[in-house]
Amino acid sequence: MDKQNPKIVLKTPETKWLGLGVIAACVIPMAIGISMITPFIEVYIWDCHAPGRPGKCWSPNHYTRNNIWAGPTGLTFIFGTMLTAYFSAVRVSKKSKLGVLKSKWSIIKIGLKWATLVHFIAAIFYFIYLVYEYSSPNTPIIDEDNIMVLGIGSFLHGILWVIVTLPLSITCSSIFYYVAMEKE
Repeated sequence: MDKQNPKIVLKTPETKWLGLGVIAACVIPMAIGISMITPFIEVYIWDCHAPGRPGKCWSPNHYTRNNIWAGPTGLTFIFGTMLTAYFSAVRVSKKSKLGVLKSKWSIIKIGLKWATLVHFIAAIFYFIYLVYEYSSPNTPIIDEDNIMVLGIGSFLHGILWVIVTLPLSITCSSIFYYVAMEKE
């Protein structure tokens, strides 16, 4: 063992500790995502099934408003966390076998890279979905409503990336490090 340059590796058995690390790292963001999406679901159900409010939940403005706000918040946590954890775990496993992981920071960099990539790819697909879903065949793709959706969506995803994705990536990568890794 080289005392000057210690390496970090997955604890043995690797599969068990890799899985436990991923689960531990996902608990916080998944709980946040579920708690954030629950009010949107409750409001949606109340709007659709409340007496005296027939059809309000299916109006285009109501549906668009809920999709623009609910999608980037709660669903980013729920689905983005799973994708980020999966891709990060695969990368950490490969790098651990190669013996190139030197510190906790190398785990954090992997988590930050994948969280950022998943976050912005999700933002692009989400915008494409909104444009496709709410554009009629007679309207051009670039119109003022789509530009508004792009502007609001970009702003929301940028804010979420700075105040949520980056700090949670660092936190979850650190949790993964403490659960699944050990110094060689």
